[in-house]
Amino acid sequence: MTPVPRLSLLDQSPTGPDGPSAAIQASVRRARLAEELGLTRIWFAEHHRHAAFAGASPLVLAAAALGVTASIRVGTGGVLVGFHSPYDVASAFQVLTHAFPGRVDAGLGRASADLGVYLDHTAQVVHRLADGGPDVWVLGVGRRSAEHADRLGVGYAYGHFFNPTAPDQAFAGRARGLGDLLAVRVLVRDDEDEARRATDAFVAWRTRRDLGHDEPLPGPGSSIRDPLDGLPAALVARNAAAVLSGSPAQVVDQLVGLADVSGASEVMVTLPEADEALHERGLRSVADALSRRGTLAVARQG
Repeated sequence: MTPVPRLSLLDQSPTGPDGPSAAIQASVRRARLAEELGLTRIWFAEHHRHAAFAGASPLVLAAAALGVTASIRVGTGGVLVGFHSPYDVASAFQVLTHAFPGRVDAGLGRASADLGVYLDHTAQVVHRLADGGPDVWVLGVGRRSAEHADRLGVGYAYGHFFNPTAPDQAFAGRARGLGDLLAVRVLVRDDEDEARRATDAFVAWRTRRDLGHDEPLPGPGSSIRDPLDGLPAALVARNAAAVLSGSPAQVVDQLVGLADVSGASEVMVTLPEADEALHERGLRSVADALSRRGTLAVARQG
């Protein structure tokens, strides 16, 4: 039988019609939900000047989430370390670790930062956190990032939702004993037709963003009949490949298959749902379906 991976959550603070304040408050509430469901960890993302995602400071969100939870690991997915002072980033993580020992993850990402600056800042942060600091993870989408994580001796989180090609190579050559985590975007609905409509609406939004349009996420029941019409087919295909969608059982089958192909022992899902109720329903259904297949036992039993 294929081993079933542990489950975690990447929270991007999706913004609904009530605005960014409601989105941030919902993210903190989801930390409690993730703990209730027995997830291994919750990470918060960093986005700036983004119509769809409100989380501009994952360290602040992590601090808020740590304060309302008791056991789940909490971290960043990730701090865009190339744009920040490495001394300030390391100091903030050290304070969080002193306040909540054994529960903090320092996820470090690049985005569009200069490669040399990013590599230097990441190494500085890892060095400063080496003595009793949090668990450190490098976020990436390719071999260069995995090799960087190896050189630093830290965990590696592969963003499948940024680069869905060749998942079998995501962790190829990784050193034994370092954490491997696969971050995956999912859309969950009660039936296939409903899932297809939600996926088409999201893929259209993602493709339009690639073309320079900064728009809120599509809401439930989008009224656009054929949202993909007129969009570049190659971009649509790539963005569709980066979403796992369907019923809870179908999504879980895909998650387990990706974990099996990549060798990841943990999958971290992100749900592009601006509606908080839909987000919660999707996360609960995935956690329940995985639990029925024998997962979450590691998280729940410590």
